[in-house]
Amino acid sequence: QHFAVPAVDKRRVYTVADAPRIETLVHNLEHGYTILWYDRSVEKEQAASFEALSTKINAMKESANKFIISPWDPAYGAFPEGKKYALSHWSADYDQASGKVSNQRGLRQLCGGLNATVVENFVKKFPWSSAPEPGAA
Repeated sequence: QHFAVPAVDKRRVYTVADAPRIETLVHNLEHGYTILWYDRSVEKEQAASFEALSTKINAMKESANKFIISPWDPAYGAFPEGKKYALSHWSADYDQASGKVSNQRGLRQLCGGLNATVVENFVKKFPWSSAPEPGAA
C-alpha cells in the first residue's frame, strides 16, 4: 500500500527525526526510486557515509537522482538477524507505445554492512527506468 502523494522534496537522505512515512516512500518506488532503508541503530555512525553515498549514487545515469536513504520503521517488522540495510526497487515491464504495465515485482537485497559497490550494482541492475511509472515524481 502507498499514499497518493510521493515525497517530492529534494532531500535524498532522511533521519529518524524527519523521515517520511513508509507508505509515502513506497509511492516513490513506483516512480523509479531505489531506497536504501537502514536500521535505526546505525544512524549516528553512518550519517556522513549516507550523504557521500547518496551523492555518488544519485549522480549515476541509472539512478537519475532517484535514490533515497531512509530509516526503516520497525513498526513494519524487524530486519532479519545480522541485517542492517535493505535496498528496494519496484520494477515492471513498461510498453511506452501502449502505456501498458506488466510483470510488476518488488525487488530487495538485504545487507549486513554498508557497501557502495553493492548499492551501485543494485541500481545498475534495476535502474529508475524499470519502474511502473518512471517518468513521474
